[in-house]
Amino acid sequence: MRHLAAALLMFFALPCMAKTASQEPNDNCGARTLSGGTVFTLTVERSFQPGLAFLLCQRKAPNQSFLLIQSELKSASTNKKIMLNDKDFVELMGLYENALTYNARDHIIGLDGSIWCLETKRGLNYSKACFYTPGYDTGARGLTGLNLLGVALWKIGSMSTAAGKLY
Repeated sequence: MRHLAAALLMFFALPCMAKTASQEPNDNCGARTLSGGTVFTLTVERSFQPGLAFLLCQRKAPNQSFLLIQSELKSASTNKKIMLNDKDFVELMGLYENALTYNARDHIIGLDGSIWCLETKRGLNYSKACFYTPGYDTGARGLTGLNLLGVALWKIGSMSTAAGKLY
């Protein structure tokens, strides 16, 4: 009886595992799981410049995590994948943890600047917080962690001058 139960479990589980693996292209983070997927997405919408999205993608295997940068230049979407070593991944995770200490009561708005949205799913908790130009009065607004994360992602991405400025 136990062998039958194990065989049935394998019969139903293997196709599901194969389907999950085949649904996740190499340049896609995938949904967050215990062993990987999208850790966070930082979207930066800039005045007079194309928007950018930075996705930190975790993989279970060492040195397989990567940063995915999505942008829209002249109505064409582009993806840039940057492989991260374990040291860089851990550093970005630390910056991300610090970025989560944002001030949810920030009320600053403006006309020309950028809107940064940090989106994350941690366990069953989902959060998305958006802020106007975190580089403005950063410390007083409680956005130092978010600003440092964005600057680090910009540097790791080696964003060219063609991409415009971060703010």
